[in-house]
This record gives sequence, C-alpha cells and structure tokens, in this order.
Amino acid sequence: MSDDVRPGDPLPRIELQRAKNAFALTPGRAGLVLFFMRSADCGTCRAHVRRLILLAPDLEVAGFSVVVVVPEEGRDVDLERTLRTPFPIVSGNGAHAMLGLRRAFLNLVQQSGTVVTDAAKVVVKVNRATMPTGSLDEEVLLGLLNTKRAG
Repeated sequence: MSDDVRPGDPLPRIELQRAKNAFALTPGRAGLVLFFMRSADCGTCRAHVRRLILLAPDLEVAGFSVVVVVPEEGRDVDLERTLRTPFPIVSGNGAHAMLGLRRAFLNLVQQSGTVVTDAAKVVVKVNRATMPTGSLDEEVLLGLLNTKRAG
C-alpha cells in the first residue's frame, strides 16, 4: 500500500461535496481533524461523531477545524441535521480511497479512520481501521488538545 497517505505527506486534493456543492477543506490555525465514516448508517461511526461533537468546542479553541466525510453522495446534509453537528459533514466519492481507506473483506466493508493535519495541510496523524471501533483515536485528539494547551 505504498500510495497510502502517511505523516509528513501533504494532504491530497480530495473532491468533497456538501449539499451537492463543492466543499473546500479549510484548516483552523492549528490544522484539520478529518473523520471518515464507514457509512452514513454505521452506528459505531455515528457514536464517534457524537464524541467529536463533545470534543468540538475544545478542538476549535485549540485551532482545529473538524470535518466528517461519508462515502455515500447525498447523505451529508441529512446526517448533519440528524446528528446536529457543529461542524460540516461532507461526502466524497473516492475520498476514502485517496487517503488509503480501502474496502476490505471481499470489497464489502469500507475502512474508516481519522486524519489529522497541521495548518499547512501536512498530515500529522493517520488512523485507519477495518473495524469502526478503532477508527477514532481519542487519545490522539486529547493529545492534540493537551499539546496546544501547553504550547
């Protein structure tokens, strides 16, 4: 998997949409936290988004923009309304694959994960998981908050 995005790589230009309009990723002064859901209907991924909702105020104060990406086009706005997120949920046909989040188990299961960048959109951390329980690394996010508070 040599084409996987790794720490130190620039974030590739990924085509994202929100409400069927192009969506540009804009990092906060410290960077971006991107959470890639396995699917809009994944209960575990939705639980991770709820956790991100709780962390969002602290992430924002620390200078991070949060964006959630679903693989299914047209599911972004409804999911954003349902979960009442303070951050955008967007869709991206092929966005998961561009970051090395592949389909596994006979192409039946979409990997999910978290990508963190700095303000220049250079990848700082990548977490990929076939089982969605491991796709949001909360320790990394709390570490970002602690680093920004100390700095």
